[in-house]
Amino acid sequence: MLRMMRTLLLCALALGVGLSAFADKTVAELLKDSGYSYTVTNGYSGAVRYKFKFEGYKAYFDEPSNAKEGRKWIWCMKWPGAFAAYTGQIDGVKRGYYYVYLDDIRWMNPEGVKIAKKFKDFLVNKLKFANKANLIGMSWGGFYSTRYAANYPEDIEKIYIDNPVMNFEAFELDKWPPAAQAWGKSESGSWANDSRMPINLAEKIAKAKIPILLLYGSLDTTVIPKDNCEIFIQRFKAAGGDIKVYERKNYGHHPHGFTNKAAYGVVVDFFEGKDFKSKVEKCD
Repeated sequence: MLRMMRTLLLCALALGVGLSAFADKTVAELLKDSGYSYTVTNGYSGAVRYKFKFEGYKAYFDEPSNAKEGRKWIWCMKWPGAFAAYTGQIDGVKRGYYYVYLDDIRWMNPEGVKIAKKFKDFLVNKLKFANKANLIGMSWGGFYSTRYAANYPEDIEKIYIDNPVMNFEAFELDKWPPAAQAWGKSESGSWANDSRMPINLAEKIAKAKIPILLLYGSLDTTVIPKDNCEIFIQRFKAAGGDIKVYERKNYGHHPHGFTNKAAYGVVVDFFEGKDFKSKVEKCD
């Protein structure tokens, strides 16, 4: 075996081929080979963060020093860095997941979903990320997560959503002018009956057998549960979906995530199929 390796090395040197020809390329090399310039900064937990533009949108990913085999990844769909310790963002990088973000993508309207799909395919096909992503969706991120999963269920492993926007009917969309412009008017004059709203996509996601972890505060007045996630939960369960729901009786819209320090690992435990019941029981 040693003689064979020496022979390969000599051949490579003779042909002017670097050793990288006999090994997988790094993500940085693949990014450069794909024609993208990037800057490097510090990411979570000692990770290297690569920042670049994709389809004109700001994008980045953290590469952990202990990256899992197969480049498994977590995609934070909106508000990256918000409540990061509580929502699995930091913990995911600590455990070896790549951490990914793509800025805004047109508030995940139909065109935004297509852009998000291109980004996912780029990560998988060009940078050799794992074929399926785990999603983190806080508030608007929950809207993004479920919209994407309903359109491309084959791309998603599991989803964590937190006080998610799921229905514009009971949501003050006019307080978000760029989102209101991106979405325009409902299909039939009623957002509650609009087929693109997550409350109306629950059955499709459930039948795709994508497990969901959902956390929400009963006192949320920003994204009212009875008009948003509670409708989604009911329909998801009725369709036979795998969903774990945790309602916090004394919480509103913020803070997102499992705020008790003993429960910081819940989201990534969920992604990894580990039992986290005892951790959740320590939360309010």
